[in-house]
Amino acid sequence: VVLLDSPIETDQFVRVNFDLVAGATALGEHLVTLGHRSVVYLEASTGSRTFAVRKDALRRSLRNAGATVTSVTTRIDVDEARETTFQRWSSWCAAGVTAIACATDFQAYGVLSALHQLGVEVPAQVSVTGFDDLVLSSVIHPPLTSVRLPADEMGGKGAALLRAAVEGRADLAHVETVETTLVVRSSTARAAAPVLR
Repeated sequence: VVLLDSPIETDQFVRVNFDLVAGATALGEHLVTLGHRSVVYLEASTGSRTFAVRKDALRRSLRNAGATVTSVTTRIDVDEARETTFQRWSSWCAAGVTAIACATDFQAYGVLSALHQLGVEVPAQVSVTGFDDLVLSSVIHPPLTSVRLPADEMGGKGAALLRAAVEGRADLAHVETVETTLVVRSSTARAAAPVLR
C-alpha cells in the first residue's frame, strides 16, 4: 500500500504527500502582502486530513499577520459554493471582507460565478483564491490565483514507490514530498476599501 496525499503520522505505509503547509502559507502571505485583513475561508465539508492541513496553515499565516479569518463550510461543489456566496455576500461585505480563500478551485468557481451575477468586481472589490490549480483556473474570468498541486508528479512518485514496495525495497516509514507552488493570477489584487451594499 502507498498512501497519496494523506498527511497522517504512521510508519505502516509508504506515503507521498504534497507540501501543503508551504503552499497554504505562501497563499496567506500573498493576501497579507496585498493588504487583506478580513478574509473568508470557504472550507470543504470533508473529513480528509489534507483539507485540515491546508486550512490550518492558511489560517495561521493570516492570523499571524493580524488578519481576521471567518470560516464557512460547503461541499466541494460549484453550485453549493455559488449559493452560499449569494446568501452571505451582503453580510461579508458589511463586515469588510476583502478576500475569499477557497479550499478548492471548484468552490472558487462557484464564488466567482455568484460574484459576477451580483455585480461584484473581482479583484477590484474582493479577491478570490483557490487551491489545486486545475486546468480551468487559467482560462476562467478572471484567471484564478491558486496553489498548484502537481498530481502527475505525485502519481509518478507513488507508482515508483509502489513498485519498490512490491519488490521489497520500500522503507515503510518513508515519506516522499511533492513541492507546491503559488500561482498568482488576476483574481487577486491589493485590498480596496470595503464597499457597503
